[in-house]
Amino acid sequence: MNPNKKSFRIAYVAGMTALGIALLYLAWEYRAVLIQTFKSRDAIQAWVSRWGKWGPAALIFLNALQIVVAPIPGYLVQVIAGFLFGFPAGGFYALVGMLTGGTVSMLLSRILGRPYVEFMIGKQRLEEWERKAHADSWILWVILMLGPVGDSPFFLAGLTRVPVYKILLITTFTRGPFVFLEAAVGAGLLKVSGPVVIGVTIAMLALAAVLYLNQEKLEKAADSFVRLALNYVNNREKNG
Repeated sequence: MNPNKKSFRIAYVAGMTALGIALLYLAWEYRAVLIQTFKSRDAIQAWVSRWGKWGPAALIFLNALQIVVAPIPGYLVQVIAGFLFGFPAGGFYALVGMLTGGTVSMLLSRILGRPYVEFMIGKQRLEEWERKAHADSWILWVILMLGPVGDSPFFLAGLTRVPVYKILLITTFTRGPFVFLEAAVGAGLLKVSGPVVIGVTIAMLALAAVLYLNQEKLEKAADSFVRLALNYVNNREKNG
């Protein structure tokens, strides 16, 4: 293994382990306060309102963090944003967090270079994408942002000369509407019954298990999607 990549892996695992232990300790230490705070939606929103301007800042930070280190499903943070801050404010804060996380990911990729990107998205995938990617093709980035490839495009863009603002604009117009839709769900604008919520929750947990157990197959499927997108862009450029 590349020494730099190994260092990233060690630092990542150590950092996430330390963070997990710290969160578990704090949750146990303040369990009585947490139970009282999270006993109802009104109690949660009252607690968040006491944070003032730091409440939205914390949400933005959390959504940015899930892109940079990817331990939290992005849609969950966006639903939480709607739940806590309503609509459209929750959607706006979630979108700002997404754009912030994308910016940080691109800048880290440019500063730390290939070892960091290889660690985040995989060496083989990076090499395959690089062979065919055209950084100046806006169509390519639109397709990637709409495709099932997670936050990988941010890291890939970090190794190119494509302007950061260009990626952020494409992200806003391709992923932004979905962010506001998820926030609307969290805010309760899209009403669903209790049994539906339970059913969807069970389905999401089952889906998460399936995704985890079939991670390698899904990565291959995502790579196939990217190959198709790259081939489409290449053929389009060749034909005119």
